[in-house]
Formats: sequence, structure tokens, C-alpha cells
Amino acid sequence: MKEIYTETIQLENQLTMYEILSLHDYNQTVDGDFYFITEHYVVAPRNLPKLVSTFLTLDETSELKVVIEGYDVNQIFTDIKACIKEEEAEKVALV
Repeated sequence: MKEIYTETIQLENQLTMYEILSLHDYNQTVDGDFYFITEHYVVAPRNLPKLVSTFLTLDETSELKVVIEGYDVNQIFTDIKACIKEEEAEKVALV
């Protein structure tokens, strides 16, 4: 049975292009759907131009509300958090 899960993420740094593209790529493979709510926008990761323009205008003090609909929402949320961790993204990029 599908579930709906909502969580707020406090950004520590502005997202990099690598992190934004990781979210977009992950959205293509996940068994479910998720989107972000910022102060002014609702953004679905499948819409890459809107995703990039929205995230590049956020600063490091911004909060993101993540809404997830799917079968394994806890795993999807864990994967989303992994996509936006700059330290992990840099390690993968160097390999």
C-alpha cells in the first residue's frame, strides 16, 4: 500500500549542480514520487529547469519540505538526503 510522508530538511549549504542532478536522476529510478516545497514554489525533480532555477536561488539557511508518495517512503527519504550531502557527492564524483 502506498504511503505519504512529509519531512522538513534544513539546508547546511547551497546545493551544487551535482546534487541537483543527483536528485533529478534519482527521481527517474525511484518507485514512487516526491517533490519539494520551498518558501515560494512547489518543485518536482522531473522538471529539471525548474529544479535547477529554484535550488540555485536558495541559500544555506533555507528549509525544504519533502513530500514523498510511494511504497518504501523511509528508504526514499534516506536516498534523497544522501543525494544532497555534498561530502558524499564529492566522493562519488572523484571515484
